[in-house]
Amino acid sequence: MIIDANTIFCENLAVRGAEVKSGTVILSALQKPGKAEPIPLRVMVPEGFAGGTSMTFTFQQADSEDGEFADVPGASFEMTANQLAKGSILPIRFVPAGVEKPVLRLAMTPTGTFTAGKITALIGREDVISL
Repeated sequence: MIIDANTIFCENLAVRGAEVKSGTVILSALQKPGKAEPIPLRVMVPEGFAGGTSMTFTFQQADSEDGEFADVPGASFEMTANQLAKGSILPIRFVPAGVEKPVLRLAMTPTGTFTAGKITALIGREDVISL
């Protein structure tokens, strides 16, 4: 699998006390990306989180990069600070089935204020991606 800037939502993105949105990944080759064959996805924690309580991850979609983003139905999940230790891989393995638009991003909303922690998220197979 080739990994390039077009398949990366974020790399070592710090999330502290306010919502952070990743960059976008454009899946324009597919009419309804979430309805196609499973597209592998990897969300990893290269630096463990400390200080906050939990983090909510929500995939958002839009028709264009500068369009209005909306939450993808059924594509939000919460992780506790303990689940966001260094080396953790979040429990989502594929682009969510509810994705019906070509532009996708990841919003991360912390509960509490984290003093450390980073996220890397990208399109790619888990067996060829490591921290």
